[in-house]
Amino acid sequence: MQPVLGPHRLSVVSLRASALHVSSEEKLFFVYCHAGMAMCDIITVYTFHHCQAQWCESGSPTSENELHIFTVSVDVSASELVVMSRPTNQSVPLCMALQLASAFTLLHWLSRSYMADIATVIMQGYLDRWSDAGGVVLAHSELKDMTYDVIVKVVFGHELPAGLRDQMSKLYAEWGDGVTAWPFINLPFTPYGRALRARGQLLEIYQQLLDDARQELAAGGAVQGVLGSLITAQDDDGNRLSDAEIKDNVLLLLLAGHGTTNTSLTQVLVQLHKHPQVLDKLRQEQQQLMGKHGPELTAAVVRAMPYTDAVIKETLRLHTVVHGLNRVAARDFELGGYLVPQGMELYLPLAHIAHEDPRWTDEPAESNLNPRRFSPERFLALKGQKRGWQMPFGHGSRHCLGYTLAMAEMRVFLALLARGYNFTADPGTEYTCRVGHTPKNLLPMTVMRLA
Repeated sequence: MQPVLGPHRLSVVSLRASALHVSSEEKLFFVYCHAGMAMCDIITVYTFHHCQAQWCESGSPTSENELHIFTVSVDVSASELVVMSRPTNQSVPLCMALQLASAFTLLHWLSRSYMADIATVIMQGYLDRWSDAGGVVLAHSELKDMTYDVIVKVVFGHELPAGLRDQMSKLYAEWGDGVTAWPFINLPFTPYGRALRARGQLLEIYQQLLDDARQELAAGGAVQGVLGSLITAQDDDGNRLSDAEIKDNVLLLLLAGHGTTNTSLTQVLVQLHKHPQVLDKLRQEQQQLMGKHGPELTAAVVRAMPYTDAVIKETLRLHTVVHGLNRVAARDFELGGYLVPQGMELYLPLAHIAHEDPRWTDEPAESNLNPRRFSPERFLALKGQKRGWQMPFGHGSRHCLGYTLAMAEMRVFLALLARGYNFTADPGTEYTCRVGHTPKNLLPMTVMRLA
C-alpha cells in the first residue's frame, strides 16, 4: 500500500516518471505540503538537471482526468512534469477563458501602446520631482506610488481624480496588509477584518466606475484601457463578463500590478547602489541605443536592452518577490512513492529553486557566476541563455498576466534613470519579508540630474 502524503512528514523522496507520466529518468523535486492550517513541512529535495519552466501548451486531453494545467519541463526532451492539475470535464468559466486568451495579450499590447505614457509618468511625475526636491525621498514608498499610477493609467486608460486615486491607494494598502494576516477572523478590530472591509469599499468604487463606463459606451463613446476591453469582451456565443467578474479582475490587476513591481525596483536600486559599475554599464547601453534609435523609448527600443534585462533578472533571482505558489491536486496521483490525494495542496518554493539553479551551483566562490554573487553578466553568458529554474512570474496556465507590463515598466524606469540621473541610497537596514523583501527604512534616496 502506498503511504499517503501528509502535512507532518519530513523525508527525501524521488519523483519517478511512472508517477506523473513523464520521462523514464528518475527526478527529485522540492515541494512543500500542507493540509488546512497545518504547518508546511519540506517533503522532498530536488536535483533536477537543466530544469526548464515554460508555458503549458496542452492540446486536447486524452481523458477527463488528464493532468494538464500547470507543467514544468524538466529536460531538453518534450516530457513534462505536472505539478498542478484540474479535471478536464470541469468547464472553464468565461472569466478564466477571457483572462487566459485575451488579458495576457491585452496587457502585452497595452505595455507597448502606453509606453510613452509610462515614460511620462516615471520621468515627469517622479524622477524629475525627486531630483528637484534636492533632498531625501523614501524610494520604496515613492516607487509604490509610481507603479500604482502606471497601472491605473493602463487599467482605466486615463488618470483618476487625485482624491479618488489617493483613496483607492489607501484602501489597497489596508487590503494588502491584512488579507494574509492571521488570525483569519472577520472582526472590526482584526487586520483581516479591516482588509475585507477595504476590499468591499474598493469593489463599490469599481462598480461606480463601471457604471460610468457603461453610460459612456451607451452614449456612443469609447472606454479605454483594460476596463474597456473587459466590458466589451464576449465569447463566440455572445456571453459577456458579469459586473462581479470585471470588478474582481480589476481588483487583482491593480493589486498585483504595483505591489510586486515596486518591491522589485527597490531591490534593483539597492543593487545599483552597491554595484556602481552595473549602473555605468546601464548608461553605456542606453547611450548606444540613443545613438542608434534616438531619444524616444519605443516598444522596439525597450525590447532591445539585453543588459537592462539581465539586471532585472539577476535582481529577481536573488530577491524573488513571490516566494512560492500553491497548487491543488485535481485527482489522486503518486509523487515519489507517496500517494497525493485529491484536494491536497502543494507548494512550489520559487525563491529556493531560483537560488539553487544548477546552472550556477558548481561555480567556485571566486567566480562572478557564483550563485551568491550579484552578477547580471550571468544572463549574458552561454549558461544564462539556457532555460533554468528561475520563474519569478510563475509558469503554466497561471503565469502572471502582468509579466510583460511589469518588465516594460522596469526597463523604462532603468533606461530613464541611466540616461539622465544619478542617485545615492541608504540600504543599511533590516528587511521584512512581506511582498518580497521590504527595507524597514523604506530606502532613503537622493536623486541628482546628470550634468
